[in-house]
Amino acid sequence: MTQYRPMPRSEQANLDLARDILSRAKAHAQVEVTLIQSETTMVRVNGGEVEQLSQAVSRGLGVRVIEGGRMGYTYTSDLSREGIAEALSGAPALAQSADPDPHRSLPEAEPSMSDDLDILDAGFDAVSIEEKIALSKEMERAALAADPRIVATLRATYSDARTSVALANSQGFASAYQRTSAAGWIQAMARDEG
Repeated sequence: MTQYRPMPRSEQANLDLARDILSRAKAHAQVEVTLIQSETTMVRVNGGEVEQLSQAVSRGLGVRVIEGGRMGYTYTSDLSREGIAEALSGAPALAQSADPDPHRSLPEAEPSMSDDLDILDAGFDAVSIEEKIALSKEMERAALAADPRIVATLRATYSDARTSVALANSQGFASAYQRTSAAGWIQAMARDEG
């Protein structure tokens, strides 16, 4: 049984792992490896009470192989030695059955942008689960107070994620980044004139 080990948050560690996996790829025309890890939180409130609360970590490896204009892609959440080997052997096998396209290839490596994309919120981890629950409850209260015709809410949901991505390919490109996202939404029911 594979023991779960979360990938390190360090962009450099993720990039080193992507490069290591890329080095294990057999000699194919072009290979690209993508490592993704997401840490997510979801809070759902209904009637002023927490209906659902979940926190999860998901991780995965994508392998893309292009040979003679034929592309194969595999994805796995099994980062054991066997899971990685299966992804590395599966992508070229899939490429063999794909239709060729003479224009299909990985782009030439270029320096990555040095500008900060401003997609990682430095204060993201400082928001407590209690604050996320309070925000969900406040969304529900605000919706009910918005108009007297709103008689009920079906659910108020808050969701967020921190995602780490590392990408390396046989063209010499290797880079990593992190991003954060948060969203809230609500469903409300209104009644007017019966």
